[in-house]
Amino acid sequence: MFADPDNLHRVGAAGLAHRLADRQHDEVSRLDFALGHEQGFGGQEHGGYDCSGLVWRVYKTKPFPGAPLLGDILKGRTTYAMSAEVKKPERIGIEGLEPGDVVFFGAHGPKSTPLEVGHTGIYVGNGWFVHSSSAGVTLQPLQGWYTTTFAWARRPLLEAGLTAQ
Repeated sequence: MFADPDNLHRVGAAGLAHRLADRQHDEVSRLDFALGHEQGFGGQEHGGYDCSGLVWRVYKTKPFPGAPLLGDILKGRTTYAMSAEVKKPERIGIEGLEPGDVVFFGAHGPKSTPLEVGHTGIYVGNGWFVHSSSAGVTLQPLQGWYTTTFAWARRPLLEAGLTAQ
């Protein structure tokens, strides 16, 4: 968990993602709304998000200027469904992460099947990602358990036909 929760709102997700392309920066800055919120089951509880609900909200519920197709990229609502939409050859490994990528975690790391993927978040750069867990929506370093269970990532911005600007 982020070392200083009170500092979370001041730093923000966008503050941790340095030297981003404009579209990556816009996408990552969308996460600031959620930092510090409690976790909610299915993203349905007032003020709370589960992990897939957080990703869903960022990519599905607000129009992205100049990218009308971005909202159509993630079809499923659950972590399992979102991870299963990515064919094996299109999966991004941990070494290839870029800000704005949706990251997935499974019991067997990269050997996990979509059925074994149980957690998701959004990579913000510099080894950090935003996710919702029992601690609420927080910034988390991609280390420890998160590196051993990292399954793959997907790049919704590229899937929508956007390139870095």
